[in-house]
Amino acid sequence: MKENFKKNKIKYDYIENINLKTFKITDKINNQSRLFVAFYIGKVRLIDNI
Repeated sequence: MKENFKKNKIKYDYIENINLKTFKITDKINNQSRLFVAFYIGKVRLIDNI
């Protein structure tokens, strides 16, 4: 994913997968985790969770 950001000139601030019960960064992708992202397109900062 980070390579696609560079290729499309999108500057990312952070990309983290967080366990919703412990609020710790995790490598496990399941129904207890969520992906949090923040990035810039031009001067606009976008923040989302998936």
